[in-house]
Amino acid sequence: MRRLITVAIAAAAAASLLAGCSGSSSATQAEETTVVETTAAEEETTTAEESASVVETQAEDSEPYTETTVELGVGVMQVYDFGNIKVHAYESRDAIDDESYLIESESGLTALEAPGFKDNNNELAAYIESLGKPMTSVLLAYHPAGAEVYGADVEYIATANAQAAQQEGGSVKGLIDGFVQGFGDDYDGTIPEVTKVIEPGTITSTGWSML
Repeated sequence: MRRLITVAIAAAAAASLLAGCSGSSSATQAEETTVVETTAAEEETTTAEESASVVETQAEDSEPYTETTVELGVGVMQVYDFGNIKVHAYESRDAIDDESYLIESESGLTALEAPGFKDNNNELAAYIESLGKPMTSVLLAYHPAGAEVYGADVEYIATANAQAAQQEGGSVKGLIDGFVQGFGDDYDGTIPEVTKVIEPGTITSTGWSML
């Protein structure tokens, strides 16, 4: 179920981002995108040499994409390649099993949320470095803990409500403080300062825009 949700999120996000390039509506592209499910039996037969598996799917009159699974050691990355845009969905496989995302365009990277555990943060930082593209902005809502892994020079973006929730007395800050108390030094409770507060509407970043 988690994997199907991840695929749906990635496909919808990429369809929205590609709408400006293709001239099609994001809703139409999302409906035309085929979701491929890997069975448990197929996953069990995966060998070390097959750790990066690629599945290509194409629906009539829609953009094709490839799906690649990259085992990183601690977590796993699902990469959805739509051509000009790639969506990297990181499953942390930690005690709270979170997801965070990277949107890659030709000119750079944008992150959505962050994993909170230090092992995941270090692994994700190494993965980002391997992509060889600059991180320009990070969108934060409910999972800001450890987001400083993305760098000191990036733009940290949130709505006014999300920013308030991440500050002292806010619901997100309280949740993170609880995780620090429960998981100890394994969890990174630092929250970066929001550098740009956004209003509802279209967000424009490195080579793409999203509503």
